[in-house]
Amino acid sequence: MKYFDYFFGDASIFALAFKGRRISNMNRIANELLSGSATIVEYILDSSKFLDHFDVLLGGALYRMIKIRMDDETLILGVDISDIKMKEYFLRKANREQEKKIEEMIAFSDLIIHDIKNYLFMMSGYLELLEEDYDPRYIGELKKILDSMKNLIARSSLFIKSPEEHRKRERLQVSSIIHRAIEALKMDLEKKKIRMVKSYGDAWIYVDPVIVEAFINILHNAIKYSPEGGEVVIETEELEDSILIKIRDQGPGIPDEYKEVIFERFRSDKRKFGMGLGLATAKYLVEANGGRIWVEDNIPRGSVFNIQLPRK
Repeated sequence: MKYFDYFFGDASIFALAFKGRRISNMNRIANELLSGSATIVEYILDSSKFLDHFDVLLGGALYRMIKIRMDDETLILGVDISDIKMKEYFLRKANREQEKKIEEMIAFSDLIIHDIKNYLFMMSGYLELLEEDYDPRYIGELKKILDSMKNLIARSSLFIKSPEEHRKRERLQVSSIIHRAIEALKMDLEKKKIRMVKSYGDAWIYVDPVIVEAFINILHNAIKYSPEGGEVVIETEELEDSILIKIRDQGPGIPDEYKEVIFERFRSDKRKFGMGLGLATAKYLVEANGGRIWVEDNIPRGSVFNIQLPRK
């Protein structure tokens, strides 16, 4: 038949003809690709029973097979679509990465808004104190909060625009970071009479200074759930290439089924642990700095938040 000359003479197209289950003709490329591969031949014949087109991996390349009925024969034509599939793969991957970046930008924006609200809440508290009794120390605390808020907004806007390009990692002392976090929460500590127990020596980590927001959120959580007059313990453990910071509280503890859920943004069960923005912010910042965060039980009561961050 004429189609044999047209298709079977084309060296770039896979061409195979068969009657029933008997191959009646094939071109050179089909012969080379199917040589000694009875299983693949069976697959092609079986697939052609039910499908008009299907893909087959032959000789390390992906072929798109198309079935054409010709009189009493069936013709299978195949074209190498490996390059097309590869381009499609990279396009999909690039699209997924862009979607992920957009989702992260939206999520991070929400988290930062949450932290800014925290600072505004602190400022409101000091303003109320000033209305009751003027004390120059309150003015100093308000200035610190304003400086922290300005720094957070400046660093966050850069993170949102280009996280990798604007991530400013520095070698910072753990004690300095924790001190800044405790200072930001001084009013909460005084209000609940919480005692801070610190044991972290002179350990250093390599992070973006905005990491302090993660510690503020974890400590705020520890203070919030610890009983009045209780204590929060902060200690460090030096590992081979990282520092593990443990923050222990005396709160009610977290059931095992919630230990991972609490770090999710907008948790479904808001009644038990709130909206989830504070801990979600901490998780985002810790992971953005190459670290990890998880929670364990504090024996006999409370929780231990573990923050592991790189030393260099």
